[in-house]
Amino acid sequence: MAHLNTRCNIFSIAVAKAGAGKDHSRQRIKELMNAAGLHPLICGDRFSSGVAILRTLHDFPSRISHLDEMGLYLQSLTARNAASHQRDIIKTLLEVYSSSAGMYHGQEYADAVNRVRLDINQPNFNFFGTTTPRTLIPALNFDMVDNGTLSRIMLIPPFEEYPETQIPQLSPPPEDVVKDMMDSYNVVAPNVGNLSNQPMLPNSPVVPMIVHWEDTAFEEYKLVREWQLKKCRADEALWVRYSEITVKIANDLVRWSFNYTADLLCREVAENEIEASHKKVLNFIRKQGDLGASSTQLAKGMQGMKARDRNEILQTLLESGDIMEEVIKRDGPGRDRRIYRARK
Repeated sequence: MAHLNTRCNIFSIAVAKAGAGKDHSRQRIKELMNAAGLHPLICGDRFSSGVAILRTLHDFPSRISHLDEMGLYLQSLTARNAASHQRDIIKTLLEVYSSSAGMYHGQEYADAVNRVRLDINQPNFNFFGTTTPRTLIPALNFDMVDNGTLSRIMLIPPFEEYPETQIPQLSPPPEDVVKDMMDSYNVVAPNVGNLSNQPMLPNSPVVPMIVHWEDTAFEEYKLVREWQLKKCRADEALWVRYSEITVKIANDLVRWSFNYTADLLCREVAENEIEASHKKVLNFIRKQGDLGASSTQLAKGMQGMKARDRNEILQTLLESGDIMEEVIKRDGPGRDRRIYRARK
């Protein structure tokens, strides 16, 4: 990472349905960190404002937060009636993320005596959140793509929605994993002073460990950059930090995460009520699979929608090529049966 000046700060959210075991991952991470004596790195599970984030980083500039119900939390931060201190949380997260390789200079206040500016040298703030798709989707909007929020956050779906049941066993954290965590944290860069990398000193010199790459690694990175450039030239702003995050985490996982986010935005997120209605009908048809959705099923599934509006949406989806229509002629009296299927 020497040539790229990249740090290891990560924003990630695990997205899975209720009862899929999201809480287990957060609790086990905390248990491992406590066993390794790294509890000072763990900060609060909620923040009341952007200043609260800066305060916790000023006290200890390398930290991780474990956020449950992240979808509901984001909804409160992005709502139209959100208070200014709530909206400031997103802004602070973006600024801290971008300042990880340099000095973050905090906000100046008129009352410089009681409200001191918080400067942080190379802030390393991480969060791992968990949520369900149903609560996450209402919190998302396309402004979060344009302002860089979603390009910084990895949304990670499960490999399997509901894995086979296992009987839990009460056992201490594996000693080898705990030792590896301790050894990784206690590594000291060569030729540095005894006050360097001291997390309890907010402005102490920070000398990050340098990861040297082989030539083949740079060739792989070049391909990643070319992929990112291709996406950005296609006006897909979601991918602007793809190569940066790939430096921190395996490429396959990052691309899988970004593809999931892009698909989620395409299928579920709408910029207005009309688009939301179109996506609601289209997603209902998609869920029926190869069997398709009949007119009767659509009427029952979309009971909150007027028949005229539903028929106009179906016509629009047919004209746009998103769905196909099959007309099944009746031998006797009665109307023909219509089946709608989503194009793959």
